[in-house]
Formats: sequence, structure tokens, C-alpha cells
Amino acid sequence: MPPQDSVDCLIVIDAQKWILDLCENQSVRSNLIRKIADTVDTARNHGTDVLWIQFRTMDDSDGGLLGKARLLSECGYRESDPIITKFGIDAFSDTSLDQELGARQTGRIALAGFSTAHAVLATASTAVRLGYEVIVYGSACSAPTKGEHEHALQQLSKIDSVTVL
Repeated sequence: MPPQDSVDCLIVIDAQKWILDLCENQSVRSNLIRKIADTVDTARNHGTDVLWIQFRTMDDSDGGLLGKARLLSECGYRESDPIITKFGIDAFSDTSLDQELGARQTGRIALAGFSTAHAVLATASTAVRLGYEVIVYGSACSAPTKGEHEHALQQLSKIDSVTVL
């Protein structure tokens, strides 16, 4: 991980029980949770803002904030942390994320979470189009399979203004 003071905001994507249950196996899931928690702790220790992205279903079939959509405290989430709710893959699409980052005068963001092949890739791509520099912490991200994760990291590394670590 680079020095956290070079990052204005850490964005943790979809660190929710039912989503992380999509990991390839329990070992991958446990490792991902530990890596996200370590990344969040490091960010906080360096005074970096941490924003959480929470996927919700439009019909509330996820049980809402107290059900399967709940963010995992094991990943470092605290009740007082800011949450941006999304209803699609991209954390910027139809959300207040860009406005939140603008209000914080954010220029460089870091991404962690699930799924590298979907939400992380889409969010990083949009962030670049909006003018942000992006760091993706590859070890604090995962996808349903190792192959999907590695392929997504390769795709991300080809995007200008995205650094994969």
C-alpha cells in the first residue's frame, strides 16, 4: 500500500454479508475481510476519509439495512461512518458519491471491496471519466473467482489514471 496521505478518500465497495458470500470459498472471503479491515485501519490511522458503498435492491428483497444489505463491522465499518447507497453496479451511477467527494475536495481515491470484475471496475472507470486519480488495492478486492479477479486487475491497470497495487 502507498502512503495513505497520498490518498484523499478510501471507498469501500459492497462489504456486505450476502455479497461477500459470493467469494470463491470461505478462505478467500476471510482473507478479503481481513485485507479490507487492514486497509480501513491504515486509512484511518493516516487521517484519510473512508466512505462505504452499500448495494441495495430496489424492492427491499435484501432485507434492508438490518438484513443482508448490512455492512460488515468485521471489515472495519462503524455505525458513524458515511454510507452511499447504490442500486446498480457503479458507485457513481445515480448516487451522491461525486458530490460527496467534491465537497471533500477529493482528487485521488482508493478502492477496496467486491467485486473487482464488476463494481470496482465500473466505479474506477467512472471515477477516471469524472477526473479522479484512482488507486485500486488489489489485495483488498476480490471477485467470485480468482480468474475474474486477476482479469479485472489487468483491465484496470490499462486505464489511464488508475494504479493497481
